[in-house]
Amino acid sequence: MKASVVRIGNSRGIRIPQPILEACGIEEEVNLRVQKRRIVLEAIKAKPRAGWGEQLKQMREAERIHFFCHRKLIRNFRIGNGNQAVRSASDKS
Repeated sequence: MKASVVRIGNSRGIRIPQPILEACGIEEEVNLRVQKRRIVLEAIKAKPRAGWGEQLKQMREAERIHFFCHRKLIRNFRIGNGNQAVRSASDKS
């Protein structure tokens, strides 16, 4: 396939047809290098676990907050029920 080199600002570029991009798995970025006087483009594969570390930190923090809120609720519930039990016992006498 023949392609024309066009001006893009101070640089040059070519338009790559969509079917070729799809066949090569090219989405947003490529690795570009020269090998034996040839221009080689390679699709950059997204790292499968990119961002997992940050997501794990956020999940741990959310769970920690949930745990402490739940623990506080349980403690308040027990205190509240204990006071009612004392009041009802004193009301009976």
